[in-house]
Amino acid sequence: EILDLHYNFFDGNIPSELGTLELLEEVYVSANFLTGEIPVEFGRLSNVRVFWNYHNNMSGVIPIQLSAMAQLESLRLGRNDYQKQPIPDFIFTLQNLVDVNIEDSNLEGELPTNLGELLLLESLEIDDNFISGLLPSEIGRLALLEHVEIGGNSISGWLPTEIGLLVDLTSLSMAGNFLGWEIPSEIGNLVNLNVLDLHYNWLSGSLPDEITELGKLEILDLTYNYLNGTIPQNIGAMSSLIEFRAAIQSDVEADTSGFYGELPVSMGKLENMELFEVFYNSLSGEIPSEIGMMGNLYELNLEYNWLSGTVPSEIQELKSLVDLYLADNNLSGSMPQPICDSGAVISIDCDAVECDCCECNPLSMTPN
Repeated sequence: EILDLHYNFFDGNIPSELGTLELLEEVYVSANFLTGEIPVEFGRLSNVRVFWNYHNNMSGVIPIQLSAMAQLESLRLGRNDYQKQPIPDFIFTLQNLVDVNIEDSNLEGELPTNLGELLLLESLEIDDNFISGLLPSEIGRLALLEHVEIGGNSISGWLPTEIGLLVDLTSLSMAGNFLGWEIPSEIGNLVNLNVLDLHYNWLSGSLPDEITELGKLEILDLTYNYLNGTIPQNIGAMSSLIEFRAAIQSDVEADTSGFYGELPVSMGKLENMELFEVFYNSLSGEIPSEIGMMGNLYELNLEYNWLSGTVPSEIQELKSLVDLYLADNNLSGSMPQPICDSGAVISIDCDAVECDCCECNPLSMTPN
């Protein structure tokens, strides 16, 4: 009842005769060197619950005959060399599907509204295709959804407010699309979210305060968007955060766009933070001394802002620090010697900040 051939070195075509094994329930042929098309005879395998054929060199199109696999729960066909084709409509009629992976498969067209019919779906991976159009609001019907990867496509429009209905979601990645408008406040409903990756989009407006309600969030990547406003003052409530990335699009002038205002003192509560990147923004004021409480921090990148004052000596408390990027600001004074002694790589404007251990940027390159 199980055919398990994955993670081998098989090449050539998949034998069409396998379609006669009608008692099969699970078929694994992934991670080989298989070529040719998926045999249409596989449509006879009406008892199959699992069909994995990802990471091969398959060609042709995904055959509509697979629609006869009415019991299918897990379908993984991604990372093959199919010819460019629309997203197969039949996939959204397989109502028992729990897991779908058709990433990097030359798919084009728009996501259909009947995506919302897959009520048992827990994982959807369709990244690195040519999918366009809007993210249908019907996605909010998928109450069991936990994992979504739709990055590397051409999806436009906005994040529908219905996304906030997916309260079981642990990972949402839509990087590398053309999403615009603001991040909806309903994002704060996703209290089980661990990963939110929206980098390389066209998102604008300010971060909703509700985002700080994501107490389980570990990775927040907003890099290269057109966001502005202040970093939420209550960011310290996001106690699980490990990575925070929020550099703005590099074609936007740092003195007119991006996050502005002061760095929140509550960031000192982010004791699990390892990477904090907010370069190319318009942040001002002094670097808060509370930053020295972020004990796991290994990279702090505050370059290309309007930060002023001196480098706080409390940074010396960051025993895990490897990279400290502070250049192209309005800082002054001298670099505390214990920070130099830490062995971290330090980038600073040496014409403005006295430092014997730093990698120096000329003051003429600062935003002002």
